[in-house]
Parts: sequence; C-alpha cells; structure tokens
Amino acid sequence: MKLLAAADPHVKGAENLDYLEAFYEFAKTRNPDAIALLGDLSEQGIEDPAVARVHNDLFTRIMPVVERSIPLKYGMILNNLSPYQVICQTPAIAEYIAKISPHGWHERWKGVAQSYLEILSLISHEMRLSYIPIADVLKTQRSKTLVIPGNKDLDLETTVMKEADVHKQSRIIKGFKLSGYGGAARSDGMPLPKGCPSELTASFNEFPSMNWAEREGDVGSAEPVLVSEPRDFLGEEEPDIALLHTPLYGILDVPEALQKGEVPEGHFGDVHFGSPGILEYARTGKTRLFLAGHTHVAGLQEVRAEGGRLVVALSPGCLGKTEVEGGNFAEIELNDETKEMDVARFYQIMPHTMAVVPTALYIRRGRVIDPIAVTSVMPPAGGRILTTDEMVFNAARAALIEIGR
Repeated sequence: MKLLAAADPHVKGAENLDYLEAFYEFAKTRNPDAIALLGDLSEQGIEDPAVARVHNDLFTRIMPVVERSIPLKYGMILNNLSPYQVICQTPAIAEYIAKISPHGWHERWKGVAQSYLEILSLISHEMRLSYIPIADVLKTQRSKTLVIPGNKDLDLETTVMKEADVHKQSRIIKGFKLSGYGGAARSDGMPLPKGCPSELTASFNEFPSMNWAEREGDVGSAEPVLVSEPRDFLGEEEPDIALLHTPLYGILDVPEALQKGEVPEGHFGDVHFGSPGILEYARTGKTRLFLAGHTHVAGLQEVRAEGGRLVVALSPGCLGKTEVEGGNFAEIELNDETKEMDVARFYQIMPHTMAVVPTALYIRRGRVIDPIAVTSVMPPAGGRILTTDEMVFNAARAALIEIGR
C-alpha cells in the first residue's frame, strides 16, 4: 500500500494554497492508494479583533450559567467533565436559555445567550467559507483523501470537507484499516483570543480526572486517572494505521518554535504537546504506524511496544509555511502482508518554484528501521538518506535523484 501524508496546510485565503496544490499535483504522479491530511487545514480564524473581543466577552459572561445548567439539563457531574466538554455545551445551553426560556431565567441572561449565539453563527459562517478553496484542490483526488481536523479547524462535519472527514471513524483501504482522531488538547481549555473558538472545534477529550462519584453515596477514586477518548477510540478500533493531529507524548511532540527557545502564543506549561493516552495505546503494539502533525516537526521514530514489538511514529512536517519553512510531506509504502512500513520518503516543496525535492529516506532492514548513517545526497536541497547498507544507499540515492527530476 502506498500512502501520501501531509499535515498543517494552514490555508488562509490564497496564502499556502499553492503548497496544497503542488502536493496534489505530485500525488497525481505517484498514484497513491490513499492521501491523508492530518489537520489544521484552515488558518482563517476570527479575523476581526473586535469580533474576537465580543465573542470572548459574551463567552465569559455566559459560562457561569452554563456550569450551573449542565447538572440540571443533563444530570452530569461537572467535576467529571473536561474543560473542553464543558465548553462544548455552551452553544446548546445558550440555545436552551434563549429559545426554551425555562422558568426562573432572568431576561438579561436570555439577551446574553441570544447575542452569544448570533456572534457564534457569524464566526462559524465566515470560517466555513474558508474550506471551499481547499475542497476545490482536493476534488482531483477526492475519493482517495482522508482528512481529520486540527485544533485550528472547525468540526469538519459542518463544512464542505464532511465527506472526507474521518474524525472518530475508520476506513478500509486495500485491506488496511485506517482510523482517524483529530483535534488537540488545549492547555487551559479556554478559547484563543484569535482563531477558531473551542466550542466549534472537533472534540479531543483527554484530561486527568479525580473520578468523582456519579451519585451521592457512591465512592469515587482517591487518585486521578487519565481520561483519554483518543486512547479508548484506538483501543476499540485497533487500526493498522492511526491518522492523528496530536502526536504521541514524548515522540516528535516538541514544536519547532520551542526547540529554538521560543514559546508559541497560547501554549503554556509542559514543552511536550503529545498525548499520553495515545502513547499508552501505542505501547500495546496493536497498531504499527501512527501518523501525526501539530508540532510542525518532520521525522520518524520507532517506539518499543509490549513484547519488544516496534511501532513507527511519523510526522510529515508542516505543509503550509508558518514559523518554519513549509512544503513538507511524506510518502509511505507498507507491506500488504505484514502491514509494516517498508519505506518512508520525505519531500519538500520549494518556495517560488513549487518544485518537489526529496529530503530523506528511511528503509526497513529486518525488524528495525536503522537511521545510523546520515549522508547528504542532494546538497542544494539538504537531502539525506538514512540507511547503513552501501548497496541499498546507492540504489536509494539513484531513486531519489530520479524522483527529484
């Protein structure tokens, strides 16, 4: 099976659309069985700072009412919900207040709820429009494309990307099961000052819970437990390939900006942006390949799972230009019988010319992918091959040069 993978296109109007177009032009020449886009398709966000301020003000004002209403409306224990789960109830609770008008609600709260719903509808409409040019590029390979949302995306079920969306879904392609789980946890659970409001994004529920008792008289846990929806979803599906936006914790999960000593806006605390739950699942060894984005880092790393089995975590890098150079993506070949990754080629689309240049090659040798020797094969492009066998190296170099022509 041949799979092309790209992450973080960050398309904003015409900006970065050329990288996405070049990626799909390259796909036509390679005839892959599937194309995976691993989140953060759109960078549109809330463009007007005034609109962002109004949204955040109304959101802050209505949140105390939402927190009081959740136990009444749904019978849920608030302490058993993640900040994200609470936030995602905000539109439904606001509609409940504004339209159903339950007894006891002050008219002032009805007005706040209605204003909040109006500004949220405006933001949602503007952001949905940003996916139309992206969908136009994808249409040349629509049947092969699998997409998951990132933390900057709307829930794709509400956009023209709906048919390609595999968030919390699985597909079977050439006998391989591919399962998607998009989104990313936010450090404080609050909406960003600029970007997609949290309540409009796809769910990523992972948080340490004290496991409070569901009903009075029940006994909860004294120790926090990791509640991880992505871990549980993958555990149920047991795919051959996991399509993720968030990487495994500690594996290719330190953003490029942090590696340079810079702290990205809106992120605090731990430098690792990966998921402990996904790492926990990866160590079962039931899935052989994990593809992820989010951190804009390109690379491949093996993870030792139970019984000594090795699984592969791969990040294709950032397709769109952000704080790092864009144009990065990967081509992966998997063995149809063993379901293991045999070859991974990394490429970069050059700015201005949009020429595709190979940058790295990983080849499986026996049970492991051995990246001991790093040798430059195309100095102008910074290309390199990671392998230890001279004969394989020479053949790979010839193949890379041929592909790069």
